[in-house]
Amino acid sequence: MAYPDSWNCPYCGEFNRFSEKCEKCSFPKLWHCPHCGTIITENTKCPNCGLDVNNPKKVQSMTADTKKSIKNTLIAVSVVFYVLVILGVVFYFNIEDKVTFSGNLFLNNTFTVYLTSLFQASSVKVSVTTPLGFTTNYTAVFNTANNKWYVSNLTASEYGYWNFIFEKTGTPFMNIVEKSVFIGRECAVDADCMDAEKVCQSGVCVKKTPGPFDFLTEAGIIK
Repeated sequence: MAYPDSWNCPYCGEFNRFSEKCEKCSFPKLWHCPHCGTIITENTKCPNCGLDVNNPKKVQSMTADTKKSIKNTLIAVSVVFYVLVILGVVFYFNIEDKVTFSGNLFLNNTFTVYLTSLFQASSVKVSVTTPLGFTTNYTAVFNTANNKWYVSNLTASEYGYWNFIFEKTGTPFMNIVEKSVFIGRECAVDADCMDAEKVCQSGVCVKKTPGPFDFLTEAGIIK
């Protein structure tokens, strides 16, 4: 490595020519930092660790400050990381599309099904399957007032669980959404339920709760 023949001593300011150390104070033109070992030329301050030959204690405080700065930075990064994780979890559970219903969810009544989606679709098709397995396809209508897709005037012609499959186009992901809803049967007596497993309670057919001795009836021991 070539160095200039003429140089000013960084320690005392003496002008030197053709000398590897200051002719006045003997400060070397090329020296090793006693703290980090970096080779320094024509400078009293180490560019790597900050040690200054005029104030060697300064590097100690600088090192402590550096450690404190690094610690604070790591703490800040950790906090930001955990905040992002929490926000990610919240965002994930809130991007789930929501299917809701309005109307009377009982046999022989009409109702409307709605789809609320975070990511706006260009179109939505709805496949509706009845408890007996009959499937009808619909094209949902978008309501700009409440940002919901919907299919209205659906007639609850069968009693039991209805299945709805929403197929979206134009969204980045979650293009298929499924939802089931139970269509009940209004009744006055158990016979209105037309199902041996259902009984009439408060005007609605519900699944019968097994009694403690029902197994005797099923086995034919008692009638």
